[in-house]
Amino acid sequence: VLGSAEEKMYSIKSIEREVASNWDLNYIISTLFNKNDWEEKHSQRVSQLCLKIGMALGLSESDVNTLSEAGRLHDIGKIILEPELMAKQNDLSPAEINKLRKHPVVGYRILNAFDHTMELAEAVLAHHEKWDGSGYPKGLRGGQIPLAARVIAAAEAYDRFFTAAEGEEAEKQAVAASEMKRLAGVHFDPDVVSALLRSLRDEKDKI
Repeated sequence: VLGSAEEKMYSIKSIEREVASNWDLNYIISTLFNKNDWEEKHSQRVSQLCLKIGMALGLSESDVNTLSEAGRLHDIGKIILEPELMAKQNDLSPAEINKLRKHPVVGYRILNAFDHTMELAEAVLAHHEKWDGSGYPKGLRGGQIPLAARVIAAAEAYDRFFTAAEGEEAEKQAVAASEMKRLAGVHFDPDVVSALLRSLRDEKDKI
């Protein structure tokens, strides 16, 4: 009886700890999104694009779901930024650029603090690395960059190109696709870019 009671006690404590951790993480996420509405919508779009790319690459359902969640949380490290800096698109000072570039490391530390998001941390840390080695924070290149990070990088860039373009949706898609093709093999994994564009074409063909 004592052994059973002790086992139940540890089980309850474990569940309570998990609930508390989820609440803490959700608090961080909601605080970030409350700072900037665009970031919330961007994270949702990136998550969906990551899911599509993962499926186009033939990843397992588990890996696709993990990839989608990493896409949703890829910018969680921006919690350290002021709303004014988050909203600023151009003309950043060297100090602002330096602060902005810390967000992958902050995101890595946040996700490593929770058991259920530890597997996402490496992808978030490396999502601003570039295929040619010119990215940050480590200057990784090519296959040194985790696949999930390469997918997030392509998904995030496509979304930014698309939202910045003018015109009807088809025109915006064409502009974004053109930019991704131009930077494939430079900033982005060519295979990931191909999977992204293929998934978008397949989706368009179904409509």
